[in-house]
Amino acid sequence: MRRFLPFYIVLTFLFGASFASAEFNSEHWKYNKNIVPRDSMTTEVFVSIDFDTELYNEARVDFGDLRIINSEGGETPYGLISDALEQPRKYEVKITEREDGPTGTETVMVFDLQGDGIPTDTLLLMTTELDISRDIILEGSDNQKNWNVLLGRQNQTVSGGDPSVGSTLSLHYPDSSYRYFRVTVFHGIEKPILFHGASALGPLRRLAFEYDPAFTYILHYGNPAARLPDYVGRTSFEGVGLTSLIPARLSQDVFNEAYVPIPQTSEEDGSSSSRSIAGVIFPIIVGIFVAGHILFWRRKQTPAA
Repeated sequence: MRRFLPFYIVLTFLFGASFASAEFNSEHWKYNKNIVPRDSMTTEVFVSIDFDTELYNEARVDFGDLRIINSEGGETPYGLISDALEQPRKYEVKITEREDGPTGTETVMVFDLQGDGIPTDTLLLMTTELDISRDIILEGSDNQKNWNVLLGRQNQTVSGGDPSVGSTLSLHYPDSSYRYFRVTVFHGIEKPILFHGASALGPLRRLAFEYDPAFTYILHYGNPAARLPDYVGRTSFEGVGLTSLIPARLSQDVFNEAYVPIPQTSEEDGSSSSRSIAGVIFPIIVGIFVAGHILFWRRKQTPAA
Protein backbone atom coordinates (compact mmCIF):
# COMPACT_ATOMS: atom_id res chain seq x y z
CA MET A 1 0.00 0.00 0.00
CA ARG A 2 2.82 2.39 0.85
CA ARG A 3 3.88 2.55 -2.77
CA PHE A 4 0.61 4.33 -3.55
CA LEU A 5 0.99 7.07 -0.93
CA PRO A 6 3.95 8.94 -2.49
CA PHE A 7 2.10 8.86 -5.80
CA TYR A 8 -1.00 10.43 -4.21
CA ILE A 9 0.93 13.07 -2.27
CA VAL A 10 3.15 14.13 -5.16
CA LEU A 11 0.37 14.14 -7.74
CA THR A 12 -1.97 16.10 -5.48
CA PHE A 13 0.73 18.61 -4.60
CA LEU A 14 1.81 19.18 -8.20
CA PHE A 15 -1.71 19.44 -9.57
CA GLY A 16 -2.93 21.68 -6.75
CA ALA A 17 0.14 23.88 -7.03
CA SER A 18 -0.47 24.41 -10.73
CA PHE A 19 -3.69 26.15 -9.78
CA ALA A 20 -2.52 27.97 -6.69
CA SER A 21 0.62 29.39 -8.28
CA ALA A 22 -0.53 30.11 -11.84
CA GLU A 23 1.61 33.02 -12.95
CA PHE A 24 0.14 36.37 -13.85
CA ASN A 25 0.53 36.92 -17.60
CA SER A 26 1.01 40.67 -18.09
CA GLU A 27 0.66 40.53 -21.88
CA HIS A 28 -3.12 40.21 -21.51
CA TRP A 29 -3.41 43.48 -19.57
CA LYS A 30 -3.45 46.60 -21.74
CA TYR A 31 -2.48 49.25 -19.17
CA ASN A 32 -0.65 49.60 -15.91
CA LYS A 33 0.10 52.26 -13.31
CA ASN A 34 2.75 52.49 -10.64
CA ILE A 35 1.39 52.68 -7.11
CA VAL A 36 3.23 55.59 -5.54
CA PRO A 37 3.44 55.43 -1.72
CA ARG A 38 4.11 58.20 0.73
CA ASP A 39 7.74 58.68 1.69
CA SER A 40 6.81 57.96 5.30
CA MET A 41 5.76 54.38 4.59
CA THR A 42 8.60 52.43 6.21
CA THR A 43 6.59 49.63 7.81
CA GLU A 44 3.80 47.35 6.66
CA VAL A 45 0.57 49.35 6.55
CA PHE A 46 -2.84 49.24 4.90
CA VAL A 47 -3.08 51.74 2.04
CA SER A 48 -5.97 52.98 -0.08
CA ILE A 49 -6.04 54.21 -3.67
CA ASP A 50 -8.74 56.40 -5.19
CA PHE A 51 -9.78 55.41 -8.71
CA ASP A 52 -8.85 58.02 -11.31
CA THR A 53 -10.52 58.86 -14.63
CA GLU A 54 -8.13 56.67 -16.64
CA LEU A 55 -9.03 53.70 -14.48
CA TYR A 56 -12.75 54.33 -14.92
CA ASN A 57 -12.31 54.68 -18.69
CA GLU A 58 -10.09 51.66 -19.38
CA ALA A 59 -10.85 49.04 -16.71
CA ARG A 60 -13.82 46.70 -16.82
CA VAL A 61 -17.05 48.27 -15.61
CA ASP A 62 -17.08 45.87 -12.64
CA PHE A 63 -13.32 46.40 -12.08
CA GLY A 64 -12.83 42.65 -12.34
CA ASP A 65 -9.55 43.09 -14.22
CA LEU A 66 -7.64 44.96 -11.52
CA ARG A 67 -4.47 43.15 -10.46
CA ILE A 68 -1.75 44.38 -8.10
CA ILE A 69 1.62 42.77 -8.84
CA ASN A 70 4.63 43.29 -6.58
CA SER A 71 8.25 43.69 -7.66
CA GLU A 72 8.86 39.96 -7.29
CA GLY A 73 6.00 39.10 -9.63
CA GLY A 74 3.59 38.02 -6.92
CA GLU A 75 -0.09 38.93 -7.03
CA THR A 76 -1.13 41.00 -4.01
CA PRO A 77 -4.70 40.57 -2.69
CA TYR A 78 -6.80 43.70 -2.36
CA GLY A 79 -10.30 44.73 -1.35
CA LEU A 80 -12.73 47.11 -3.06
CA ILE A 81 -14.26 49.90 -0.99
CA SER A 82 -17.34 51.95 -1.79
CA ASP A 83 -18.35 53.95 1.26
CA ALA A 84 -21.77 55.53 0.88
CA LEU A 85 -21.01 57.87 3.78
CA GLU A 86 -18.15 59.53 1.94
CA GLN A 87 -18.53 62.59 -0.25
CA PRO A 88 -19.57 61.38 -3.73
CA ARG A 89 -17.35 62.01 -6.72
CA LYS A 90 -18.59 64.80 -9.02
CA TYR A 91 -18.27 64.83 -12.82
CA GLU A 92 -18.96 67.65 -15.24
CA VAL A 93 -21.50 66.72 -17.90
CA LYS A 94 -21.75 68.35 -21.33
CA ILE A 95 -25.11 69.19 -22.92
CA THR A 96 -24.72 67.97 -26.52
CA GLU A 97 -28.29 68.17 -27.88
CA ARG A 98 -31.42 70.13 -27.12
CA GLU A 99 -34.53 69.93 -29.29
CA ASP A 100 -38.29 69.82 -29.20
CA GLY A 101 -39.93 66.41 -28.98
CA PRO A 102 -42.20 64.90 -31.65
CA THR A 103 -45.40 66.42 -30.24
CA GLY A 104 -43.95 69.85 -29.54
CA THR A 105 -45.01 69.60 -25.90
CA GLU A 106 -41.71 68.22 -24.61
CA THR A 107 -38.03 69.07 -24.71
CA VAL A 108 -35.40 66.38 -25.31
CA MET A 109 -31.81 66.89 -24.14
CA VAL A 110 -28.76 64.64 -24.44
CA PHE A 111 -25.89 64.80 -21.95
CA ASP A 112 -22.36 63.41 -22.32
CA LEU A 113 -20.38 62.30 -19.27
CA GLN A 114 -17.23 62.55 -21.45
CA GLY A 115 -15.84 59.25 -20.24
CA ASP A 116 -16.72 55.56 -20.51
CA GLY A 117 -17.46 53.22 -17.63
CA ILE A 118 -17.86 55.91 -14.96
CA PRO A 119 -20.30 54.79 -12.24
CA THR A 120 -22.95 57.39 -11.37
CA ASP A 121 -26.28 57.45 -9.57
CA THR A 122 -27.40 61.10 -9.74
CA LEU A 123 -27.78 63.63 -12.56
CA LEU A 124 -27.92 67.29 -11.53
CA LEU A 125 -29.55 69.79 -13.90
CA MET A 126 -29.05 73.50 -13.27
CA THR A 127 -31.77 76.00 -14.11
CA THR A 128 -32.73 79.58 -13.34
CA GLU A 129 -36.29 78.46 -12.59
CA LEU A 130 -37.60 78.21 -9.02
CA ASP A 131 -40.44 76.15 -7.56
CA ILE A 132 -41.54 74.43 -10.72
CA SER A 133 -42.50 70.82 -11.54
CA ARG A 134 -42.57 68.77 -14.74
CA ASP A 135 -42.95 65.15 -15.80
CA ILE A 136 -39.56 63.75 -16.79
CA ILE A 137 -38.13 60.56 -18.34
CA LEU A 138 -34.44 59.71 -17.90
CA GLU A 139 -32.63 57.22 -20.17
CA GLY A 140 -29.04 56.00 -20.44
CA SER A 141 -26.93 54.73 -23.34
CA ASP A 142 -23.38 53.74 -24.25
CA ASN A 143 -23.69 54.62 -27.95
CA GLN A 144 -26.60 57.11 -28.30
CA LYS A 145 -28.44 54.49 -30.39
CA ASN A 146 -29.85 52.08 -27.83
CA TRP A 147 -31.47 53.84 -24.88
CA ASN A 148 -32.49 52.19 -21.61
CA VAL A 149 -34.94 53.73 -19.17
CA LEU A 150 -33.40 54.68 -15.83
CA LEU A 151 -36.42 56.63 -14.58
CA GLY A 152 -39.87 56.14 -16.07
CA ARG A 153 -42.13 59.12 -16.55
CA GLN A 154 -42.67 60.75 -13.19
CA ASN A 155 -43.16 64.20 -11.77
CA GLN A 156 -40.03 65.98 -10.63
CA THR A 157 -40.00 69.24 -8.71
CA VAL A 158 -37.45 72.03 -8.72
CA SER A 159 -37.89 73.78 -5.41
CA GLY A 160 -36.02 76.23 -3.22
CA GLY A 161 -32.78 77.61 -4.54
CA ASP A 162 -31.35 81.11 -4.61
CA PRO A 163 -33.08 83.55 -6.98
CA SER A 164 -29.68 85.00 -7.88
CA VAL A 165 -28.20 81.68 -9.00
CA GLY A 166 -31.22 79.49 -9.69
CA SER A 167 -31.72 75.94 -8.48
CA THR A 168 -30.87 72.34 -9.25
CA LEU A 169 -33.06 69.44 -10.31
CA SER A 170 -31.67 66.19 -8.89
CA LEU A 171 -32.49 62.96 -10.73
CA HIS A 172 -31.61 59.87 -8.67
CA TYR A 173 -31.37 56.49 -10.38
CA PRO A 174 -29.84 53.03 -9.77
CA ASP A 175 -26.06 52.76 -10.14
CA SER A 176 -25.20 53.12 -13.81
CA SER A 177 -22.09 53.22 -15.98
CA TYR A 178 -23.74 54.80 -19.03
CA ARG A 179 -21.83 57.59 -20.73
CA TYR A 180 -24.84 59.32 -22.30
CA PHE A 181 -28.10 60.44 -20.72
CA ARG A 182 -31.28 61.54 -22.45
CA VAL A 183 -33.78 63.62 -20.52
CA THR A 184 -37.29 64.24 -21.84
CA VAL A 185 -39.11 67.07 -20.08
CA PHE A 186 -42.88 67.30 -20.67
CA HIS A 187 -44.02 70.90 -20.39
CA GLY A 188 -47.43 70.72 -22.09
CA ILE A 189 -48.74 74.22 -22.62
CA GLU A 190 -46.31 75.68 -20.08
CA LYS A 191 -43.06 77.27 -21.16
CA PRO A 192 -40.07 74.90 -21.41
CA ILE A 193 -37.53 74.88 -18.59
CA LEU A 194 -34.11 76.11 -19.65
CA PHE A 195 -31.33 73.98 -18.19
CA HIS A 196 -27.98 75.72 -18.58
CA GLY A 197 -25.62 73.23 -16.96
CA ALA A 198 -25.32 69.69 -15.65
CA SER A 199 -23.13 67.43 -13.56
CA ALA A 200 -23.28 63.87 -12.26
CA LEU A 201 -22.50 62.25 -8.94
CA GLY A 202 -21.09 58.79 -8.38
CA PRO A 203 -19.92 56.71 -5.43
CA LEU A 204 -16.28 57.13 -4.50
CA ARG A 205 -14.51 53.88 -5.39
CA ARG A 206 -11.23 52.83 -3.81
CA LEU A 207 -9.15 49.75 -3.37
CA ALA A 208 -7.07 48.88 -0.32
CA PHE A 209 -4.29 46.39 0.32
CA GLU A 210 -1.51 45.65 2.77
CA TYR A 211 1.60 47.51 1.65
CA ASP A 212 5.07 46.13 2.36
CA PRO A 213 7.87 48.71 1.86
CA ALA A 214 10.19 45.88 0.80
CA PHE A 215 8.33 45.76 -2.52
CA THR A 216 7.14 48.12 -5.22
CA TYR A 217 3.69 47.61 -6.71
CA ILE A 218 2.09 48.00 -10.13
CA LEU A 219 -1.66 48.06 -10.81
CA HIS A 220 -2.60 46.29 -14.07
CA TYR A 221 -5.95 46.78 -15.81
CA GLY A 222 -7.58 46.73 -19.24
CA ASN A 223 -8.36 43.03 -19.76
CA PRO A 224 -11.98 42.49 -20.90
CA ALA A 225 -11.71 38.72 -20.41
CA ALA A 226 -10.52 38.84 -16.79
CA ARG A 227 -12.75 38.00 -13.86
CA LEU A 228 -12.90 39.39 -10.36
CA PRO A 229 -10.42 37.40 -8.22
CA ASP A 230 -11.88 35.21 -5.50
CA TYR A 231 -9.85 36.96 -2.82
CA VAL A 232 -11.62 40.29 -3.39
CA GLY A 233 -14.75 38.92 -1.74
CA ARG A 234 -12.73 37.36 1.08
CA THR A 235 -10.38 40.25 1.79
CA SER A 236 -11.30 41.76 5.14
CA PHE A 237 -10.20 44.99 6.74
CA GLU A 238 -11.90 44.20 10.03
CA GLY A 239 -10.23 46.19 12.75
CA VAL A 240 -8.83 48.65 10.22
CA GLY A 241 -11.01 51.76 10.09
CA LEU A 242 -11.41 53.45 6.72
CA THR A 243 -10.00 56.63 8.22
CA SER A 244 -6.83 54.81 9.25
CA LEU A 245 -6.02 53.69 5.70
CA ILE A 246 -2.99 55.59 4.42
CA PRO A 247 -3.59 57.05 0.96
CA ALA A 248 -1.27 56.21 -1.91
CA ARG A 249 -1.60 57.52 -5.45
CA LEU A 250 -1.47 56.22 -9.00
CA SER A 251 0.97 57.35 -11.67
CA GLN A 252 -0.06 58.17 -15.24
CA ASP A 253 -1.14 55.10 -17.17
CA VAL A 254 1.39 53.19 -19.26
CA PHE A 255 0.34 51.31 -22.40
CA ASN A 256 1.62 47.74 -22.50
CA GLU A 257 3.55 47.47 -25.79
CA ALA A 258 3.45 43.67 -25.49
CA TYR A 259 -0.35 43.60 -25.11
CA VAL A 260 -2.06 40.63 -26.75
CA PRO A 261 -5.89 40.65 -26.55
CA ILE A 262 -7.62 37.36 -25.87
CA PRO A 263 -11.20 36.26 -26.65
CA GLN A 264 -13.58 37.33 -23.91
CA THR A 265 -14.92 33.80 -23.68
CA SER A 266 -11.48 32.47 -22.74
CA GLU A 267 -10.61 31.63 -19.19
CA GLU A 268 -8.06 34.21 -18.16
CA ASP A 269 -5.15 33.85 -15.79
CA GLY A 270 -6.98 36.21 -13.48
CA SER A 271 -10.03 33.96 -13.28
CA SER A 272 -9.16 31.99 -10.20
CA SER A 273 -12.59 30.48 -9.60
CA SER A 274 -12.12 27.48 -11.88
CA ARG A 275 -8.62 26.94 -10.53
CA SER A 276 -9.90 26.97 -6.96
CA ILE A 277 -12.70 24.49 -7.71
CA ALA A 278 -10.45 22.15 -9.64
CA GLY A 279 -7.78 22.42 -6.96
CA VAL A 280 -10.31 21.00 -4.49
CA ILE A 281 -12.08 18.45 -6.69
CA PHE A 282 -8.99 16.81 -8.12
CA PRO A 283 -7.50 15.78 -4.75
CA ILE A 284 -10.90 14.31 -3.84
CA ILE A 285 -10.91 12.22 -7.01
CA VAL A 286 -7.37 11.06 -6.36
CA GLY A 287 -8.33 10.28 -2.75
CA ILE A 288 -11.19 8.06 -3.94
CA PHE A 289 -8.76 6.34 -6.29
CA VAL A 290 -6.31 5.67 -3.45
CA ALA A 291 -9.09 4.52 -1.10
CA GLY A 292 -10.18 1.99 -3.71
CA HIS A 293 -6.69 0.62 -3.91
CA ILE A 294 -6.50 0.38 -0.10
CA LEU A 295 -9.68 -1.71 0.02
CA PHE A 296 -8.42 -3.88 -2.81
CA TRP A 297 -5.08 -4.38 -1.05
CA ARG A 298 -6.72 -5.25 2.29
CA ARG A 299 -9.07 -7.78 0.69
CA LYS A 300 -6.12 -9.33 -1.07
CA GLN A 301 -4.25 -9.67 2.24
CA THR A 302 -7.24 -11.21 4.08
CA PRO A 303 -6.96 -15.03 4.18
CA ALA A 304 -9.82 -16.86 2.57
CA ALA A 305 -12.19 -18.54 5.06
